[in-house]
Amino acid sequence: MTGRILKHFGGMVFFKHLLIFASYAFIAAVVAVATPSTFPVIDANLALVIGGLVLVGSMALHEVFARRERDYSTAQRFYSLQQAYMQLKEDVGLVRRTSLRLEEALVLGPDGKPKNIGPDMDKVVAEVRVLQSLIEQLSTKRVAEQKDEEKAPSANGGTRVNGTSLPTRTIGREGPAPIVKPLDDEEVLDYVRQGLRTDRIDLYLQPIVSLPQRKIRFFECFSRIRVDDESMMFAEQYISIAEKEGLIAAIDNLLLFRCVQLVRKAQKNNHNVGFFCNISPHTLMDRKFFGEFIDFMGDNTGLARNLFFEFSQADITERWKDIAGDLEHLARLGFYFSMDRIEDLSLDFEDLARRNIRFVKIDAGTLLSRRPDDLEDEAEAEDVEGLVEALKQGLNDNNIDLIVEKLEAEEDLIELLDYDIDFGQG
Repeated sequence: MTGRILKHFGGMVFFKHLLIFASYAFIAAVVAVATPSTFPVIDANLALVIGGLVLVGSMALHEVFARRERDYSTAQRFYSLQQAYMQLKEDVGLVRRTSLRLEEALVLGPDGKPKNIGPDMDKVVAEVRVLQSLIEQLSTKRVAEQKDEEKAPSANGGTRVNGTSLPTRTIGREGPAPIVKPLDDEEVLDYVRQGLRTDRIDLYLQPIVSLPQRKIRFFECFSRIRVDDESMMFAEQYISIAEKEGLIAAIDNLLLFRCVQLVRKAQKNNHNVGFFCNISPHTLMDRKFFGEFIDFMGDNTGLARNLFFEFSQADITERWKDIAGDLEHLARLGFYFSMDRIEDLSLDFEDLARRNIRFVKIDAGTLLSRRPDDLEDEAEAEDVEGLVEALKQGLNDNNIDLIVEKLEAEEDLIELLDYDIDFGQG
């Protein structure tokens, strides 16, 4: 295919120069023939000489401009290759540093001391290799120019990204069911390790739709550990154990990179949809990793129009002094934020806007069950409708969108439609 394209464009260039040559050759011939009749003092022989000079001069100019065109084209190709090389170099550097951090998370305990890994060394090495191979997907797509493969289902229900399976599922569709039987700590830890070794940490997408049209506008990304093809573990089932074993940061950081990779794929396929990626406290407190991640995002600011980083209300309010510098850096790069898990509706809308928060997520049950005086500046509201209107007014005045999440009952959705809610999730 590439050979045919080059041959096609090569033929076009040849035809263009042939047409230019024919044009000035025709002009030279006209000069040689018409000059004696136009200027009687010039005989036919002198007219031929003049026509020849016109032809030779035109050929010289043609050659000069053709060389300049070739030089410019060569310089453009060289510049493109140089840019691709520099980007690949940055990606590979980040991959190496991240791999070391992930290996450290697996090998060291939460106190920073080496674990007793004698009998489990092979397992740890296998986990590190899996994590490293997944992170390296960030740079492999820049190694060679090739046509993107069409989306196709893989063995684990994911989409294909440059020949590598990116496990993604949509919540609410048919898939593995959650484990309902009680599990002890050893079983959970075994499932977590098994998930890391066998690439069973899947990226799940929950759609966020515009109301009342119910058109998908965004997705929120979640991680799930697939135990087998029939069952999976939710985050709340394994987080505490993974924290105790020092594995949670590795899982969260892996999810963050998979979100970035998914957004890249969506942009390449011209899908105009946004993705919310939750940044956990473990990632925020991993100062070295998060600093490197911000540097990486600085080289990928084009993702900002489709990627939104999500933080809990507790993280925004209680940890702001610790994370303000990092979030302000991301904001300067063009990224916007979302705040979820909101318990206190006494929101300072202007302060949220200053912190570059463009989305606020509120639980449907929380919103519909609150008293009007829970909203600090709108104590005069007399019912839920008044509370919602006051809340929306404050958000709209500061260019912040409201997303009502955990919409599990049709009657809740119908009630919220009466309040002119923009987006729903659940």
